[in-house]
Amino acid sequence: DDARVAGDYERARALDLAALERAPRHPEIARRIAEIDAHVGGRAEAALATLRDASATMLGLLAGKLLVEAGDTTGAIVALLREGERETSNPIAAFAHDEAARLTADPDEALRSLDRAVARAPRVPELRWTRAQKRLAAGRLADARADFQELEALAQGARERHAVLRKAGDVYRASGLGADAALHYERALLYRPDDADAIAGLGAAIAAEGRAARGAALLQHAIEIAMRKHAPVAWMELELAKVLGDRLEDRPDAIARLRAIPDDAHEAIEARGLEGRYRVAIGDLAGAALAFARLRERAGRERSAVPWLLEAARFEESRSDLAAAQRHLATATAIAPDDVMLAEKLKSLGERIAREAGVRLPSVAVAEPIPIPAANEPAPAVFDEADAEQRVETLTRGLQADPSNDAIIDELVGLLTRLGRSMDLLALLSARLEDAPPERREELLPKHREVLALLEREARDAGREGEADLFKMAREAS
Repeated sequence: DDARVAGDYERARALDLAALERAPRHPEIARRIAEIDAHVGGRAEAALATLRDASATMLGLLAGKLLVEAGDTTGAIVALLREGERETSNPIAAFAHDEAARLTADPDEALRSLDRAVARAPRVPELRWTRAQKRLAAGRLADARADFQELEALAQGARERHAVLRKAGDVYRASGLGADAALHYERALLYRPDDADAIAGLGAAIAAEGRAARGAALLQHAIEIAMRKHAPVAWMELELAKVLGDRLEDRPDAIARLRAIPDDAHEAIEARGLEGRYRVAIGDLAGAALAFARLRERAGRERSAVPWLLEAARFEESRSDLAAAQRHLATATAIAPDDVMLAEKLKSLGERIAREAGVRLPSVAVAEPIPIPAANEPAPAVFDEADAEQRVETLTRGLQADPSNDAIIDELVGLLTRLGRSMDLLALLSARLEDAPPERREELLPKHREVLALLEREARDAGREGEADLFKMAREAS
């Protein structure tokens, strides 16, 4: 214990191991060793084996998490439910049942686990919030309402009651229940009449119920209050834009609102997608193409971008810009490589591009691709992957702020190449090629073809011939 508190985990583990030799299969000692392996040493498999060897009935919360990491979700659920039943500590038992509910695909079984969790720890608010949301999703409105009432009863003082009521409004609004959301926002405003988030939530809720003009006015008022307090307004701007564009059909004003949302905001992906959609609706096709291009640059690895990228690809196909459509689909595929439908769409589009370009597809094997050298910066003697990954994240954020910064792009090309992240490298080069000046395009095109050849070779080596043909056609059409 002294070594553990001092942060000397290797010494603590060695002493625990010595103790385990004196008391083989002792579950508490095994748990301590497993915790060090799982949380400090990154040795999840070893930790799980230690727990299993100690006692099959003592797996507990830690083993549940380790089993999930190992891909054994069913085993994790069984371990967690067993822990919830045998654990004497009510909070620990409750969290075991809660974790089992999160892993369970069956909504009814998940609710039963949450019922057991709340029964063991009825005064833990997080459990009731989770159950209320699950009940709403299952259409059990009266049961969800009972949870919200209990949460309000547990709240101490005006500040806590206000927070509960506003959060309940958020949950109802996210579930599409505007009338219930409005009721809770109004009650929250009794405690804090100047709460910009509650006012904005109320505006969005009543707009969804058909009172669009009043909802827009409340959202505008909330934005003004928040801006005076220097509070974030991106989500409010997004909600106001949707009311203006979808309900009041004032799409130019909606576009102006969406343009005000910065690219680094969480709401930026939806904002760029909606901007593209509204520009198409008013006939501004060039502006729509630009909005969708900004969406693709902002997408990163976020799956919420995939539906918007599909819409962007359909738009570009409709105006016969197949190269732009291909870039959108390639980015979407990089985000969701396991999506068969996306891969098929990308392959089909690549074949269409090749046909329209009159490219003959030779049957000979592709020559060995030339490795892409790291740019600008000489490689260190020892390549630290963790440092490189961190540097990639930093550079990516910088690129989102300045998509045309070629110095950042060159460094990213080198790092992604050395890390073996070929799909990310392809998405980076494709995005820059779209807007690069002629001389820069000439510089990047060989690298773009090289990474396509590398991806083709990797796909063929893995036996994915259809995917390999797709990369081959894209290379020959570039």
